[in-house]
Amino acid sequence: MIHLQGHIAFEAKQGNPGLCLPESTGLKKVSFLADMKRILVADDAEVVTTLLVSALEVKGYEVVVANNGRQAYDLGVDQEFDLAIVDQLMPGLLGSEILLKWRENGVTMPAIVLSGVEDDDLIVGMLEMGVDFVRKPFRLPELLARINRHFS
Repeated sequence: MIHLQGHIAFEAKQGNPGLCLPESTGLKKVSFLADMKRILVADDAEVVTTLLVSALEVKGYEVVVANNGRQAYDLGVDQEFDLAIVDQLMPGLLGSEILLKWRENGVTMPAIVLSGVEDDDLIVGMLEMGVDFVRKPFRLPELLARINRHFS
């Protein structure tokens, strides 16, 4: 914690930066996380999740990882996210199945589906649902540009 003239203290705990104000203000801590976008990354390939977590955290996003389709579905229902990046082929549920089930349960967060599957019907179906689609192997700058587009 860094104190500045006894009036303001900046606190930076891992994953929880904030601004502490004097008690006389009635405010004890203002979190910088309020504006941080939360992204759910769902992929069973650890190399993909590791890459995406690193790249997205550097860009200032909060990232939560799911390693299978069932976990991704549950996280999407139980928590609030600003965007989901979902692999199509995962154990438990396919990415497209997760998105359909979310929609059935009122979860309408924007999503990007990642897939190495060459299935034009899948791609068209996702695009018609308003879901972005990126082929694997993907180029990180392209994926980051698509993510940024969702937040602009």
